[in-house]
Amino acid sequence: MAITPTFCCGLECGVQGAYTSVNQYHWGLTGTGAFSTTTVRNGTRSFRINPTAGIAYITSSAGIGGARFIIRPAIYFATLPDADTSVATEGTTATNFGLYFKQSDSKLYAGYLVAGVPTFGATGVSVTTGVWYYCDILIDVSDVVTDKVDANINGTAVGQATLASVTGAVSYMQLGCNTTCTADIFYDDVVASATLADYPIGDGYVNHFVPTSDGTHNVAGAADFRRGGTTTDITNSTTDAYLLVDEVPLDDETPDTDDHIRIVAPANVTDYVELVFGPAPGISTPTVAPRAVEVIAEVFAAGTLASDEIIRLNDNGTVADVWNGTAVAGATTGRYKRAHFATAPTGGAWTVVAGAGNFNNIRTRYGYATDANPDKSLMCIMIEAEFAISAVTVGEMMAARQVGGERPPANEQRRQVLAY
Repeated sequence: MAITPTFCCGLECGVQGAYTSVNQYHWGLTGTGAFSTTTVRNGTRSFRINPTAGIAYITSSAGIGGARFIIRPAIYFATLPDADTSVATEGTTATNFGLYFKQSDSKLYAGYLVAGVPTFGATGVSVTTGVWYYCDILIDVSDVVTDKVDANINGTAVGQATLASVTGAVSYMQLGCNTTCTADIFYDDVVASATLADYPIGDGYVNHFVPTSDGTHNVAGAADFRRGGTTTDITNSTTDAYLLVDEVPLDDETPDTDDHIRIVAPANVTDYVELVFGPAPGISTPTVAPRAVEVIAEVFAAGTLASDEIIRLNDNGTVADVWNGTAVAGATTGRYKRAHFATAPTGGAWTVVAGAGNFNNIRTRYGYATDANPDKSLMCIMIEAEFAISAVTVGEMMAARQVGGERPPANEQRRQVLAY
């Protein structure tokens, strides 16, 4: 179905740190956890949460806010928690609402946490190790009398959990354990929405896309754009600038020497370097349109004076800002910037092969600056896009996993075949 998402991430970005308005990481880690390249549902990465008699979770404020919020992660238990705990929640200033694991019966429930103690809805869904579950969670704190939590596990609804209304709006999402336990859990294929009608979002997956070729640059002359810290110019005839910013995972916060696109002194505010996106290694070319498109990039500057760089998503000549750094102080360590596009910059639905919203021809432009001090740089840039599960996309998922040397678990293959 069509949805109006606000965020998606397949954990392919591969970087985590505190999310702020200045540094827009997708995730920040509390406790024990790390990106994994061995247990994945799709693509090349997931995130592993593995506390030992402790708490551990990743948190994001990206795309979050409002009185209603939906999140759909995929969850895999390598070791079930040995105590009652959250596995995926969305929080207000007062409490954490979401999906909770009950140790006594090994089931997932809608629930909430008050004073460190989980409360569960009436019915849950049994889970076990070695299986990927896609989990829809709806938090509704819009009612002045009763807050509500609903959840849906692999298409099966659990009992609603309710709580006397608390003050606040949903302001963050957490994946992991917010009460003390020992567990080993993996997360992948996250998408979120603030639109009530989107619930349940249903099964889907997130693939990642990186610059795979140069587009049509608009560079006025010499010393306009350069290859990292070198004196080698990027000109209109350059065909390999994309190799400077195509890292998977994204770079960390430390600026590299020569592997980025540097703005030196553009002659015109219309100058830019254009990059064409394609599937990252091991990912198939899409044959259906995405439901959600998330752009995440890393920028830095040679000094802290006001910058004026802009990153724009280019959809067949219609552009929309990913990041506008005009009059923003430069940062001498990397800073992550993100933007979400539930619809194409042209204003309509995403398509896949032609016309407005053509995802398979999506591009970004970096530049639009005239201030020569400080130099600005684009370190790396990635698109993570969410696709609904269909007979076509099941095939794409399996093909991508086989390219990457991994086949989906047998039970997952059976579930997909039976569903479609």
